[in-house]
Amino acid sequence: MTTQEILQAAQTARMPLALADADTKNAALEAMAVALIAAKDAILDANAKDLAAARGRVSDVMLDRLALTRSRLTDMAKGMREVAALPDPVGAVLRRIVRPNGLVIEKTAVPMGVIAIIYESRPNVTSDAAALALKAGSVCVLRCGRDAWASCHAIVEALRAGLRKARLPECAVSLLSDTSHASANELMTADGLVDLLIPRGGAGLIRAYVPRENMQERFEDCGIDVRAIDTLAQALERVLLPAALSETEAEKQLARIAPLAAQGTGGEASCNG
Repeated sequence: MTTQEILQAAQTARMPLALADADTKNAALEAMAVALIAAKDAILDANAKDLAAARGRVSDVMLDRLALTRSRLTDMAKGMREVAALPDPVGAVLRRIVRPNGLVIEKTAVPMGVIAIIYESRPNVTSDAAALALKAGSVCVLRCGRDAWASCHAIVEALRAGLRKARLPECAVSLLSDTSHASANELMTADGLVDLLIPRGGAGLIRAYVPRENMQERFEDCGIDVRAIDTLAQALERVLLPAALSETEAEKQLARIAPLAAQGTGGEASCNG
């Protein structure tokens, strides 16, 4: 399937995942963990091919990160079960305000929708990302590094088997077959098909994919663009305003976003010119 076709298929899983209750999601995570171990031979065979192809081209450190063993697969399954044991984040009340007139206003956590994750050649990230996305009621589309594709593909096939057993759409977890920069660019420009894009890896990976003019999260109520965010935790720490904005208007916008920055970082907000 092409990247576009995979993203369109992912859209069909949005609603079933968003509506799945905690028991359904936890049962799916358990089924995925069981399927992962059941497919260990196929996964290790695929990993052996990745290692053989990468040997001599990458460092020993990278080879170690790429390598899978029975013990590592067991740890991956354990990690999925640990995610299942976490409280369900969907529906959690993040903030509650009672107005003087008795009106109650709540800020509630909801699923993101479709989360695209770009990562390097670490196969274990595949199950970690899938488990966290599913627990949050969201679909994930994964794009791994070329050196790990066979391993990640085998892992995703196992996870999909678990999803089928749990009666959830298997396209809730997908892996792009294209590992070129073109596929990453497609994810970054997939307006309406990707709700959140996460580059997971070193600073080089993040710099390669995040600072793009078309990658911007719009705060419509504040009229600003947030760009070049290194990590999600920094989303309210660095704000870039459009160059055409006047100094007076910029000060107004920063004054409006400052309380959110303070809340997001747990510290005091400051506006630097």
